[in-house]
Amino acid sequence: MLRKFLKIIFLTPLYLSSNCDFQTANYINELRDVKQLNEIVITIPKSTRWAKNQIKAVISKEDLIEPKYKKRFKAEIKVNYSFGSCIFDGKVRISGDWKDHISFKNGNPVSSLDIHLSNGNIFNATKFKLFLPETRYGIYEVIASEIFSRLGYLSPKTFLAEVEVNTLKHQYIFQEKSAKEMLERNNRTEGPIFEADESILWGYKDFAPLELDDISLARMINTNWVEKGSVSSSISLSAFIELQKKYIKYSNRELFISQLLGEEFNHFSILLIAMSGDHSLNRHNRKLYFNSFEQKFEPIYYDGNFDLKNRRRDSLAPYFLENVDQ
Repeated sequence: MLRKFLKIIFLTPLYLSSNCDFQTANYINELRDVKQLNEIVITIPKSTRWAKNQIKAVISKEDLIEPKYKKRFKAEIKVNYSFGSCIFDGKVRISGDWKDHISFKNGNPVSSLDIHLSNGNIFNATKFKLFLPETRYGIYEVIASEIFSRLGYLSPKTFLAEVEVNTLKHQYIFQEKSAKEMLERNNRTEGPIFEADESILWGYKDFAPLELDDISLARMINTNWVEKGSVSSSISLSAFIELQKKYIKYSNRELFISQLLGEEFNHFSILLIAMSGDHSLNRHNRKLYFNSFEQKFEPIYYDGNFDLKNRRRDSLAPYFLENVDQ
């Protein structure tokens, strides 16, 4: 009874700033269950500007979605559960590097989305992506995320969701971003999260996309954690320096990046390859968490590009599957 009371006390405030038509304290467990979700309805007031922005991104001469088309638009996000609805304020932008993240439905543009909520959360996530299913092989991305989660790796909450954006309905892959909430859900304390610094990867000056991959290092995602005090600053700086050294060694071809990061990354890599998800092994696709208690980096599953039905011919999966018992 005491545990249930404490759960209500600590978790209910997450929803107090939202406008829900039900008593959230009575639905703590249901608010964690994706089966209770009916649909997400996103209303972007400046709908004409939003649509024009998507179209301009598609018809631009570049193969990539240029940064200038990734500006954020204010939006209202309504979440319809089986037992009621909540309305949040937030900001939305186009997500994705390549133009496959923008498509057309009934002559109207639809795109992968990056969403930040200003108040409240959806399944405890305040920042999340809505990917067009075809950009992540649909249900296979959901399966892969679940497999890594059950094996004890850090993996974002991922599921298929029905979404309506300015009256246009489409199915998306909901995936929480690597942030504090994801760490807490995976029983980790808040700490530094890193990813590749892509500032020079996509059309930097006269260089082709990814041409500078060898000299691209890492950046910290959750920089606000550094500002929490001297301890978090020290941990972040130390981890950042150590990771950059490893990336430089990799750039000099001293060792593979997984070997530099530790045995856990080797196991993680083998599993990715066996599942034909080696797209996630590209250095610019990696995300890492520094576990300050165990003084080690941990891999975060991201963008495996799994196609479990039709494994790619260049995959190393057959080799590992044939030798798994040896």
